[in-house]
Amino acid sequence: MADMMAQLKTQAVGEWEMVGECFFSREPLYDMSWVDFDLEDKRLTCAPFGGPIAAIRDERRTVLVTHGSSAVATGGSLKPLIRTFNSAGESLGACLWEGGRLVAWGWTEEQQLAVVEATGKVSLFSPFVEKIREFTFGTAVEHDGIAAAEVYGSGVVVVTEPRQLAAPPGTPATADGMPSECSEIWVICNLRDPKPIRLKSPSKEAYRAAAAATAAGTASKGGGNPLGSITGLGGLGRPGMPQCLAVLDPRVTLSRGVEVLAVVGGSLWQLDEASATDHYPPALRAAGNAVHLAVSPGGSFVALYTSDDRLLVLSADLNRQLTEFETRGADFAPSGLYWVGSDAVLLTWPDVAVLVGAYGDSVQWSFSEDLTAVIPEVDGCRLIVGRTSQQLLRKVPESCVEVFRPGATGVAAQLWDARTLYDDQNPRCDRILRSIQDRSPSSLPAAVSTCIQAAGHDLNPVRQRALLRAAAYGRPFCPPDFPRQLMYGVACRLRILNAVRDPRVGLPLTMTQLEALSLPVLVARLISYRQWLLAYRIAEVLKNVPGGLAVAGGGGGGGSG
Repeated sequence: MADMMAQLKTQAVGEWEMVGECFFSREPLYDMSWVDFDLEDKRLTCAPFGGPIAAIRDERRTVLVTHGSSAVATGGSLKPLIRTFNSAGESLGACLWEGGRLVAWGWTEEQQLAVVEATGKVSLFSPFVEKIREFTFGTAVEHDGIAAAEVYGSGVVVVTEPRQLAAPPGTPATADGMPSECSEIWVICNLRDPKPIRLKSPSKEAYRAAAAATAAGTASKGGGNPLGSITGLGGLGRPGMPQCLAVLDPRVTLSRGVEVLAVVGGSLWQLDEASATDHYPPALRAAGNAVHLAVSPGGSFVALYTSDDRLLVLSADLNRQLTEFETRGADFAPSGLYWVGSDAVLLTWPDVAVLVGAYGDSVQWSFSEDLTAVIPEVDGCRLIVGRTSQQLLRKVPESCVEVFRPGATGVAAQLWDARTLYDDQNPRCDRILRSIQDRSPSSLPAAVSTCIQAAGHDLNPVRQRALLRAAAYGRPFCPPDFPRQLMYGVACRLRILNAVRDPRVGLPLTMTQLEALSLPVLVARLISYRQWLLAYRIAEVLKNVPGGLAVAGGGGGGGSG
């Protein structure tokens, strides 16, 4: 028994990497089961909270269409197929895409697939690619056309193409190549009641300054187009348009409305319906441009990757620079920038990823296959590597560190050792338990609570049981005021999490994600995925789970309508 417990402890820390003072881990989730589906030359969009994956042929690339490819020749034209899968790669549905050019797409918080066309039409689909409804941004947006878009929680943000007005006779053309009118930013905040709202735009002087800087050779190495823009078919970074942008969800803004952060040259603009405020971070102003922009899940931090290969982390008010990290040896800008919870930033290249911690410490990983997709979560990121595997990258929860860290001597680690000795019928277990109690009256309750929390955060069912057994060993000796329902509530949630993580269901949720989502919303999502029996069984026991009927107050999203 002691050998098995030691092996469990070794396996727990096998994939840990230290970044500064924190540990981060890459834990395997699934061996992907893409059946008769080739990921090459596909565009993917993946939903958070372990949600579904959608794929379509990438129109930005030239591909050879063969039998079984995800496109159908109809009436002399090539129609792509939209296909959806659960997080484990199990097929959910497919449909022929009959719309126009796809500018952007993404999953809403209700797990509906929103597809944005260049004309401003938005189509919503279920996880099984059944069309729910469609709407447009109106004639003004349709007239200009959409250059870029982003789907967030409950809405869609679009950036129109800048208009080139005909110059009056005898008027010379502008030397800087600027359009006569700059792009506009529109937002629909509620997809159930779509009402387009135009946000304030950065000044034309800012766009002219950015165009002048680009002409002077201060453009980014990566060409100024972030991953997701459509090369050769529009996208950000052109004259009269922002270089990159990010959406601030209403739940994290002081105005309680949607706000957009946009980089124009060396300035960072904060845009809403009423105002456009410019900020000038010194490092961004010196670089003259940014390639990527991302906001942390809670809205507390903003990360930028500048054109001179620097990663900047700013405070939420955009006035303080917290971290600066310079990448060395990169031949080109990263393809993506993502927050790993609110604890670190991940920079990705096709086969390399660099994790940057809070104080500029970093670790680099190389992959045998290219990174297919990175899905930000509230507590980390999911990485789809090639077509074979999916991993969870996250900061190791503090409770797991206290139990499993090599050389740990805390009370939780001692309680784990005491349970191991007890299972081996070694009388030293009683001595260790008494030494924990002698430290202070709160030591044993803290050790039991830490083991219970560590079991909740662990993804391995064998380690979960071992941690709960360690907690159960110390629980009878705790004071009467120790919360009786703590272990029972965690055990109930672990049974639910282990059930939905099954590849046939494909919802790889962590305890932190479940707390943000809430159990009632999870039941609603299982119904939308047609997992009716599992949803019924979970709903049956919700009233017996402590706090099981409570709905998350924010950040978790709703169920599918």
